[in-house]
Amino acid sequence: MNARRRARLRSLPNTLNVMQWEAILAAYGNRCAYCGLMSDHLTQDHIIPLSKGGGTTADNVVPACRS
Repeated sequence: MNARRRARLRSLPNTLNVMQWEAILAAYGNRCAYCGLMSDHLTQDHIIPLSKGGGTTADNVVPACRS
């Protein structure tokens, strides 16, 4: 089962929009929050995982490189 479907079934908040995501990327300078790698292909990483009840909200998502 994919993460978005699990989150929806558990009624976790999903309020992050494109403008908020772009603001987060700008705040981190388009760099990975963990290793600092600059990239145009960063993914959304949840600080509190969906499996632990964290939602997809602006205060729970950071940019991360795939590695």
